[in-house]
Amino acid sequence: MASNGVVHIIDKVLLPQEALDALGMNKPNIVELAQSVPDLGLLVDALIQADAGLVEVLSGDGPFTVFAPTNAAFADLLDQLGADYNSLADFDTADEKALLAKILTY
Repeated sequence: MASNGVVHIIDKVLLPQEALDALGMNKPNIVELAQSVPDLGLLVDALIQADAGLVEVLSGDGPFTVFAPTNAAFADLLDQLGADYNSLADFDTADEKALLAKILTY
């Protein structure tokens, strides 16, 4: 802490999107990023299973903020929902897909 503010020490240089574009260092969109992280596989599956256009939206222009549940978080959710929901594929009716979409967009 300094007398005139707070300094946060970071381990990389933050670059604005314009600099990334100029350097050819485009960042992945949210869906691409989630697909590249093994522990977010069930999130990607849920986005697809909800069939609510979320993959398309999160692949488009943002900005978006996503609190991305891990595979363990989805496993816990399925456990809490009981025997009728052993996997995300069990969200198979229109009402269940709408419920899954509401969970994902909460």
